[in-house]
Amino acid sequence: MKLTTTILLVTSFFTSSTVADQVDDALQARLRKTLTDLEAIARQNGDNRAAGYPGYRASLDYMKKQIDTRFANSYTTWIQEFQFPVYNVTLETLKGPDGDDVIVKTPNWSANTTGITGSLFDTPVSANGSMCTLAAWDGLDPTGKIAFIQRGTCSVSSKARFAKEKGAIAVIIYNQPSNTTLTMRPSVELDSDRGVLPVGLVTREVGEAWKQRLVAGEDLKVTLAAHNTVNSVTSWNLLAQSRTGDPNNAILSGAHLDSVPEGPGIEDNGSGSAALLEVIDALSKYTEHKNALQFAWWGAEELGLLGSDHYVNSLTEAEAAKLKLYFNYDMVGAIGPDVEFGIQPKNITDNGPAKRMVASLEAAGIKPYLAEGAGNSDYAPFQAAGFPFVSLYAGGNKTGECYHTACDDITVIGFDTLALSVKAATYALEGIINSLEGVPLRRPRLQSRTVTPATMPKRLARRDSHAHHQHSSGCAHSASPI
Repeated sequence: MKLTTTILLVTSFFTSSTVADQVDDALQARLRKTLTDLEAIARQNGDNRAAGYPGYRASLDYMKKQIDTRFANSYTTWIQEFQFPVYNVTLETLKGPDGDDVIVKTPNWSANTTGITGSLFDTPVSANGSMCTLAAWDGLDPTGKIAFIQRGTCSVSSKARFAKEKGAIAVIIYNQPSNTTLTMRPSVELDSDRGVLPVGLVTREVGEAWKQRLVAGEDLKVTLAAHNTVNSVTSWNLLAQSRTGDPNNAILSGAHLDSVPEGPGIEDNGSGSAALLEVIDALSKYTEHKNALQFAWWGAEELGLLGSDHYVNSLTEAEAAKLKLYFNYDMVGAIGPDVEFGIQPKNITDNGPAKRMVASLEAAGIKPYLAEGAGNSDYAPFQAAGFPFVSLYAGGNKTGECYHTACDDITVIGFDTLALSVKAATYALEGIINSLEGVPLRRPRLQSRTVTPATMPKRLARRDSHAHHQHSSGCAHSASPI
C-alpha cells in the first residue's frame, strides 16, 4: 500500500493541507539529516555502529549533543554505563571426509578444541529439522561419534545439548532446505549450553552430499577445530527526562541505538532512534504537562537486549513504581509499497495508549496488525518486570533483504513511513502526558525471559501470532538459533 500523509492522523498537527505538507516536509528533512549523520558515523567507524565498536559511542555522543542542543531548556540528559561479555571466534576449521578444507562456521558458544576427529553419526530428519527433544534420540547411540544433524525447528544449542547427553563428542549441523548459505552464527539458547560441545555449521549443499554418502553406508570421518575467547566490554545507555512533569508519574519511550557489526543499521535501528528526537520535538509545544516524559537510546540490543535489561534490573522498587508505561520503537521506517505496521501487545483492550496508536494509523488509512510480544526487542525486559508497554514496528520486503546486513543504509528508509511512525507515537503520548487514564497497572514480575534478539529474528517474531501475514524472503534466518 502507498503511505500518504493525512490531516486526520493527529488533528493538532495540521490546520490545512498546505500547512500539513510543509510540516511533513520539514519533519522528513530533519529525519533524513539525522539518519544521514548516523550513516556517516558508521562509514567513519568501520561501517557499523555496533556495541563494543567505536561507531556506537560516536552515535551516542551525537544523539546526546542533538538533545542538549535542540532541547536544552526542556530536557536533561545522562549516560548510564554497563558491562557485558563478548565472545569472539578465533578458530574455525573443518577437514572433510576426503581431506579437503570445508567452509564452516562455529558458534561463539562452542566448546574449544584444537581438533577433534570422529565418524559422522547420521540422524533422522523431520519436516523442518531434527533432534529437538531427548526422546527423538531414543534407539540412537552416537557415543564417541560426531552427531550429524539438520538445522531447524529448535535452537542449535539445544540439539548440541541433547547430543552430548547421548554421548556424542561433537556436532555438525547442516542447514535446512530454506537456507543454502552460511550467514550469522546461531546464538546460545541457555547460558548452560555454552561450551556444551564443539559445534560446526556447514551449508545445505555440503550437508546433503554427506547425507547421501552416509545413507549409502560410508564411514565419513571429519576433524573439527574451534576456539572462542571472552572479553568484558563497556557500553552505555543514553537517557533524557523532561524538566517539567511529575517524576513520580513517568512515561518512558525507547529505541536501541546500536547496529549489528555487519552494517550501519540505519533501519535497524537508526529509524527508531531518529524518531525519538522528533517525538520530543513534536511534544515541545507542551511547555507544561503533568507527567514526566523520559526517552532512552539503548545500547547492545543486538547482543541480547543488554542495555534495556541493565536499566530495568538496576531500578529500585521505589524507582520502578514511578514508571507507568514503556513505548518501544524498533525498525519503524521501512520503504516500499508493501509496508505494514505492527503493534504489540496483541491484546490492547485495556491499553489506552496502544488504542490511540492504532487509531492514529487507521485514520491515515492503515490497518496495523497486533501481535503478541515475542521478547525480541527492548520492550521485553519491561514486559518481564510487569510494566505495561506498547511497541511499534513497520516492515516490508526491502527490510527483509537488508536486515542485519551491509545494505541496511539510508536507501532502505521510507521517510513517509518514518514520519507516520513519529506522528503515531506522538499522538499516543499526547493522550497521557496530563492523565494516566487508560494506562494499565503494572503486573507482577515474570520469573524469566527466555527469548531475546539473540535468539529470535525481529522480523519473524513480530508476526509470530499472525499466520496469515507471512514475511517475504530475506535473511531473517541468519539471526535465529534454528
